[in-house]
Amino acid sequence: MTASEKLKYLLSYFNTNNNRLGTLINKRQSLYDIDKGKIKSFSIDLVMELKKVYPELNENFLLFDDENIVTSKDISNKKFLSHLQDPEPKINPTLKEVQLKLKKVKENKQKSILPNAQPNIETEKFKVVKLIPEKVAMGLISNFFDSEYVEQLETELIEVDEYFTEDAYKVDSVGESMNDGTARSLLDGDKFLAKDIPRAKWGDKLINGGKNLFYILHSERGHMIKEIIAHDIADKKLTLHSWNKDKKLYPDFEIHTNHCYIIASIQELLSRKMK
Repeated sequence: MTASEKLKYLLSYFNTNNNRLGTLINKRQSLYDIDKGKIKSFSIDLVMELKKVYPELNENFLLFDDENIVTSKDISNKKFLSHLQDPEPKINPTLKEVQLKLKKVKENKQKSILPNAQPNIETEKFKVVKLIPEKVAMGLISNFFDSEYVEQLETELIEVDEYFTEDAYKVDSVGESMNDGTARSLLDGDKFLAKDIPRAKWGDKLINGGKNLFYILHSERGHMIKEIIAHDIADKKLTLHSWNKDKKLYPDFEIHTNHCYIIASIQELLSRKMK
């Protein structure tokens, strides 16, 4: 079994992905290189970092050819040494077989605080968010929102007021278009939590009478935070509104959802620069 295949088994078993796990152990590039086949084996140092997050992880699975992803009582030093003495590869089980074998263990695995004191991404108070500052947003557009580029986005673990399962982003407010001089204003440099709206739901009415403030990554207009004041579902058009009262500089305008890479609902203000 290749290192890349072992990594896929590991990610599937622990219900995570390359980007999230790489961020937790600060080894994103190493995991990326293993996934792409650039690195052919797991180093001992990398395995030890992984075990800090998942103490039950069986290092022999990654370093050698042990079929057990997690440790069990029947794994002994004798079995460990046999791998060093016998280089003949074993017939590896399929991913489905491994998952079935460990299903009971996985079902009993409770969501908890990780050993390194970082909260598990599945808890109700914490969320892993992708960081999309202005420069990164421009990079996403110039790379046509390539999946590998998206996968390598920096992430951050933040505490949230209300947990949700959809992808999340930490995004910037840029410029003065959403500054109307009132307390609700979005200021240049403000950072917000945005909840992704899956593309499959863009055909639903996005305006719900409540939160109509959205982060949008558009192929031509770039990234922006705007209020959606109209949604033509039939023609797939959104009418975007800026709060700034200078309509010569900030007029309302329409965009087509087919030209959007991200539409996400703004959830809360995360930080604001002190003036």
